[in-house]
Amino acid sequence: MFIGNNDKIRIENSIFYLDSFTCSFGVVSSQHFDLSKYYGKNIKVCLNESLKIKVVDANIEDDCFWTLATIDLSPISRYNRLIIGTNKKRNIDIDPFLIRAENEIIKIFTDSAVYKKDIDWKQVNNVGILWIGNNTPVAGESYSVIVADNKLKALAGIKFHIFKNPS
Repeated sequence: MFIGNNDKIRIENSIFYLDSFTCSFGVVSSQHFDLSKYYGKNIKVCLNESLKIKVVDANIEDDCFWTLATIDLSPISRYNRLIIGTNKKRNIDIDPFLIRAENEIIKIFTDSAVYKKDIDWKQVNNVGILWIGNNTPVAGESYSVIVADNKLKALAGIKFHIFKNPS
């Protein structure tokens, strides 16, 4: 949901675009950045003194030269989904899951353990989970996998507060 209006700001998929404009402080060049790096956060998009985009935590007081927008991306967690897997424990320690490249495994755990990315496991896109460490579920043990959709396909429920550009 967009609150406010600024014809120089647009969001396409997960990319925030700021179109070029001129103000009394100078020329602001066209700029963009990927919102997906900020999933789960409440951010403030500002211009710094050099008229470049600066992204800060909206909950922390910061010296922003000019605030362009505040964006609450915390509702993205509702796009996470839970998968229950079973460790197959074969010669090659890959548990098959169809995990598309645009999705990211953010947590693997059981009732008694949390497995660490790049230490205990790696994500193999379009294949599954590669167990690489000594800390793995035992053969036949079930575990939970939380997968986040890293493309902001639906912006419903996310609040964008858009402010006017400097004059």
